[in-house]
Amino acid sequence: MAQPVGISEAAGYCTACGSAYSSGQAYCGRCGQRLAAGHDPLGDQVGVPAGTLADQSQSAQQQVPAAPDDDAPYGAGATLGAVLVTVFMPVIGLIAAVVLRSQERRPRRRQFLKNWAIGSAVWLCTGWLIGIIAFSAVGSGSAGCQGGIDQLVPPSYQSSDGVHWQATYMCMNGGSETKSVPRNQVPGGGG
Repeated sequence: MAQPVGISEAAGYCTACGSAYSSGQAYCGRCGQRLAAGHDPLGDQVGVPAGTLADQSQSAQQQVPAAPDDDAPYGAGATLGAVLVTVFMPVIGLIAAVVLRSQERRPRRRQFLKNWAIGSAVWLCTGWLIGIIAFSAVGSGSAGCQGGIDQLVPPSYQSSDGVHWQATYMCMNGGSETKSVPRNQVPGGGG
């Protein structure tokens, strides 16, 4: 616990609780609040009477330049990078957009990052959808004839040279089946 400081020894008063503190003291001994003026060993100001705190804050505001009203969007390079990351690594693009958006304060850039996150999520879902469609197309293409050859529908015959013939049979539940047939089995094909 800090020793009470006599009024004649006081270097200032704590702005939080009003208790006196001595020169070189960084924190108030009563409430633990960081003291506002002077310099402590870490280079922060402490120990200056609290009456000058308002003067110091006004001079600090005058010294710090005002933040420019910068609402510039990201450049073309950043946009191109975002598109490439989204196309080739949509999960990483989604994560990057969400993390960067949480730290960004400029409205135009926040909107860009929001759109990037949405685009990455859509592309991620679309990629899965394209894969499912491609897999089902390959799977259904190998099935060929569904339900067996329909005996009530006559086959169609085709030949590119008049010697080698192909018969195409229609199937009962969809699809067709093509088989090679000898020339003598083709009606009107001659043999």
